[in-house]
Amino acid sequence: MDKWLEKDLVLRMISLLLAVLLWITVTEHSFSSFSTKGSTIIHDVSVQVKYDKEQFELLSQPSKVELKLYGDKQALNNVPGTYRVFVDAQEVGAGEHRLPVQVEGLPFGVKGEVEPKRVKVELAQKVQKEMPVQVDIIGNVPEGLHIDKPVVTPSKVLVRGTEPNLDQVKTVKAVVYLSDHTKSMETVVRLQAYSEKGPIHKVKITPDVASVKVPISIPHKKVPISIEVKQLPAKGYAVERIHARQDQVTVYGPKEYIENIQYYIGPQLDLKDARKDMTISVPVPLHNGALRVEPKEIEIYVKIVSAEQKRLDNVPLTVTGRKEKQKVDILSPSGGNMNITLSGAPRNLLGINQSDIKVLIDVSGLSEGVHEVPIRFILPNFIQVVGQTNPKAKIGIR
Repeated sequence: MDKWLEKDLVLRMISLLLAVLLWITVTEHSFSSFSTKGSTIIHDVSVQVKYDKEQFELLSQPSKVELKLYGDKQALNNVPGTYRVFVDAQEVGAGEHRLPVQVEGLPFGVKGEVEPKRVKVELAQKVQKEMPVQVDIIGNVPEGLHIDKPVVTPSKVLVRGTEPNLDQVKTVKAVVYLSDHTKSMETVVRLQAYSEKGPIHKVKITPDVASVKVPISIPHKKVPISIEVKQLPAKGYAVERIHARQDQVTVYGPKEYIENIQYYIGPQLDLKDARKDMTISVPVPLHNGALRVEPKEIEIYVKIVSAEQKRLDNVPLTVTGRKEKQKVDILSPSGGNMNITLSGAPRNLLGINQSDIKVLIDVSGLSEGVHEVPIRFILPNFIQVVGQTNPKAKIGIR
């Protein structure tokens, strides 16, 4: 053993080991002399609760606690705000529990203690029931239109919550707002649960939205369409007939308007340049009172032929607009009759006589004395009077 210790290498290794141990001892003492400890207290810290929110509802928030932090002073000055104070209620059932308060998210070198160490947590079991969806319509449609029964999809939903809250739910509503709509509408609305006192927000509705179709019916009637000729063809030509491929239209409008309509005044045709047969598509005008007309356009065939003339003699003038006890003498044309020449398609002129013609003079609003008044003709379709430019009659009123 003595010989082993006499070896120079062994003595050197022992010396080095003793030096290292001495350095560690001095260094540790030096570091500990510079290390400082500290603590701080945070009051009124909120406690979060971890629990199964699908199955339970937290009836009340746990009381706040006091958090004491201690450890390295420098670390205490840099505690992030992301730490959490919580209780874990994921493994407990419904009812009242006293659970330990835990702290997580503190930096290295800092520890925390809470007071009180346990807090009360009360959970209530959630239940669910199936309920129908009720549609509430807010707003109006124009007068004469009617809102039919809305269609909602889905028609039933699941309402989930604690039993006391669920007992308060009386209806689940989809509220639809109308603003003078004239056509059926479809919209997606968020559902809301209601008690007898108003909305309830502490329940969950699945699904929480619904699609609602609101049918808006408009009174309508199918009636004949009247096609008028605004301007007949030029001299030498005549309209023999006009045929609309669809001679009836469906008119939509307020109830009173639809009840009284017997026919619908259609487009007015300007045929002043017509020289031959033609087929045209023209829009159907929308008159006051009508909300919609179908079809919106009709196809019309017009047959154009060479015109002929026919003379009618001694056609009597008829006086309109005469007051009671008022006497009207027709001074001219002589005898209160006039000769007129008609122009039209040969087929249409055939068989026309005086009974088919009305020659009118209107004396409405005229006082006693002699007056000149316009002569107006009421003629069969597509027939016109020729050789008369602004015809007038001379009358005496007494």
